[in-house]
Amino acid sequence: MSEPEAVKSATNTRETTSGVLRAVRGLAPSIAWTMTGTVFNQGSTLASNIWIANLLGKSLFGEFAIVLATVQATVGMAGVGIGYTTTRYLAEWRHRDPVRAGKLLELFSRLSWGAAVLAAVLLATFASRIANGALAAPSVGQPLLIAATATLFNVRNGFLTGALQGLEAFRFIGLGGVISGVGYLALTAAGAKIDGVRGAAIGLLVSSMLQCAVLTIAMHREREKQQLGRESADLKAELPLILRFCLPGALSPISTVPVLWAVQAFLVRSPNRFAELAIYAVGLNLLTLVMFPPSMLSGVAMVHINRALVVDGEAGYRSAVRLNLGATLAMVTISLLVVALLGPTILGFYGRDFRTGYAALGLLLLAAIPESLSNALYQSMQTRERMWEALVGINFPRDLTIVTVAWFLVPKYGAIGAAAGYLAGRLVAFVTTAIMVRHEIRLVAPMAAAVGAE
Repeated sequence: MSEPEAVKSATNTRETTSGVLRAVRGLAPSIAWTMTGTVFNQGSTLASNIWIANLLGKSLFGEFAIVLATVQATVGMAGVGIGYTTTRYLAEWRHRDPVRAGKLLELFSRLSWGAAVLAAVLLATFASRIANGALAAPSVGQPLLIAATATLFNVRNGFLTGALQGLEAFRFIGLGGVISGVGYLALTAAGAKIDGVRGAAIGLLVSSMLQCAVLTIAMHREREKQQLGRESADLKAELPLILRFCLPGALSPISTVPVLWAVQAFLVRSPNRFAELAIYAVGLNLLTLVMFPPSMLSGVAMVHINRALVVDGEAGYRSAVRLNLGATLAMVTISLLVVALLGPTILGFYGRDFRTGYAALGLLLLAAIPESLSNALYQSMQTRERMWEALVGINFPRDLTIVTVAWFLVPKYGAIGAAAGYLAGRLVAFVTTAIMVRHEIRLVAPMAAAVGAE
């Protein structure tokens, strides 16, 4: 290499390193606020479940777990992808055209209200049938009916969080997480102590209302600050966007959420019923602990990647994708090691009966690596609006694998069979996602080489 070429190479290396450092510094405050909110949200869920498990015992805790899982499943389907669709397009259009950004915000807000009301009505209507039929557990009918109203607020909370992410109002997300997390812990635990599973369901409802109120105030303040109008975009005019991005996003939870709920229903109908479900639910709690750092990064990265494409062009976009992937791998590895070491101790907090769940816990924790990496790669699919490809090529194979493996293994192995199905599905998702985005990631090196040769 000649001296001028060596100097140019060194300069390019310094510029690349400087760009990465600037990106990291720019993301740091957003990550800090998101981490604060997530710690309180996820931490309150974990602490609440530990408290309720000790108050109610293994079997009754299993009943509350299936009530909570049913509400989460309903919210997942009813949200129809509006939350991350709002994040995706606000992150882009608030830089390109703030007027259109405001109109899209109002349109998505109205759509979320419609979905939220419909979800609450449907779950309340069919609560008894779900308890008596699909679950063969009439005892959860009344708690499920109470918790059905929580779906209205939780669907709305998904939209509000997505809107605040798109507006880069991460401070409000953090503060909202602190308030709602503390409220959730206090209300669900107090409800369980006073009135068992039904009381915990009431606590779930009240805490979701509290979170909705906090996020609504935050969204209105940020909207005024960024001078986004209240006029709504025309639904017919935005139909291409909805068909291209929102519709496949809506179909994704219709595939995924029933599958994850069905696995838990398999456990309820297995020989050990709610006891096996309780073990699996605790494993999912610990998996959530492992996943929260990369999940926290995901919301911030989605905004950063879309903004980079608009502001910094193709090179900046690809740099952001690679930075996100590397940071995700580092986060999930550290998080997995910490939770794996503390796992037996945490299981003991739930009560002596839960210490038999090590095998299921291990399988679920292993799933964190392929799940977090596939989520990071999936950001590229979202930015390029390849949602239909993702639905058919990633989500369907993943969900089919999860439910098929669980169907065969749960009757004999219980929670271990359910965890094996989850791990298998996440491995399939990682492989298919990596295949679908391989060219986009691979092209970074040739592009950098071309720039350096100029």
